[in-house]
Amino acid sequence: MKMTIARKLWLGQGTLVLFFLITCVFTGFNIRLVENDLKKLTQEEDPIAQVVRKISISVSDIGIGVWKYVTTADLRYRKEVENHATQFGQYKAQFDQLAKTEERKALGSQLGLLYKEYQSLRETLMKTRDEQESVHTKITENFQEMSQSVHEKIKEGKNLSITGFISFDNLSPHPNPLP
Repeated sequence: MKMTIARKLWLGQGTLVLFFLITCVFTGFNIRLVENDLKKLTQEEDPIAQVVRKISISVSDIGIGVWKYVTTADLRYRKEVENHATQFGQYKAQFDQLAKTEERKALGSQLGLLYKEYQSLRETLMKTRDEQESVHTKITENFQEMSQSVHEKIKEGKNLSITGFISFDNLSPHPNPLP
């Protein structure tokens, strides 16, 4: 049997259509796989990633707030630290809800333990700052009382001497400036 040109064209065209159909089926299957992966990513992975970012920001904000409180003793920074700590607790609870695998649950537990240690250090730093502020205030008050007492005794013209250390003999209320 002889192949005519028409038959050759139909056979070639049929082969191309068959390859086209196989390619379409293969492409459709791959598109479906990508859709499933995208759904998994957007429904499971992305919310966890967002919560992890929020946790990271919250911990950074706590650290910055503690540093500001320790350097300034301004109570608004202490309140900010407490607000960020509350936010951290909320984000940690969200992470625990979203954690479905054992690995993520273990990471959540480890995060909780590390945060407790972080919280303890935070409280220690702020408590130490409060104690320093209290000591500084007491020293300042005592110095002011001593200074006032010394000035009163100088005005009264009394002889002030601290045995073996300092003598306040012949002091006038207004000492002469240096030349």
